[in-house]
Amino acid sequence: MQKLYHPNLLNLMAPVMILDNVQTLVFRSESPDHISSWKQFCKTSFTLGEKLSIFRQLASVLDYLHGQGMVHRDMHPTRIHLHNGVVKFNIIGLPYNFKKLLRSECFTGHVNFSAPEIIKDSANFSSKIDVWSLGCCLFYLETKLDPFEGKNITETKRKIQNL
Repeated sequence: MQKLYHPNLLNLMAPVMILDNVQTLVFRSESPDHISSWKQFCKTSFTLGEKLSIFRQLASVLDYLHGQGMVHRDMHPTRIHLHNGVVKFNIIGLPYNFKKLLRSECFTGHVNFSAPEIIKDSANFSSKIDVWSLGCCLFYLETKLDPFEGKNITETKRKIQNL
């Protein structure tokens, strides 16, 4: 992953290490302009021009990742923030997200932003699932609402599958 480079990808910095005794990947990456900006980014109201710029930059980084043979599977607004004024996509996620995902008993990822193929736990999916999630992120940036929100995970999954 250290060899991946795109101006809108939060880049890893050397060295990347694996701690054998706990099987944990340790890495450093560029950081947001401010530690709270990753969460604040989701709450910010953007102009139409800013939203289109964000969308264009995220579409560009997804195109790059897909060109490298990668499918992300968990694109979500909390993975987006600013670094030196440039929109950055955090490919790995932040500790907050990781802790939240660990609490989930039967699903890894952000359900409201997941494509039907992921919800159905299909092994037959393509990079189109990231495009779906990108559209959900754009919806969120516009409305500040999670797409397909349900009373619980089961209802949210049903809403996504019934499109």
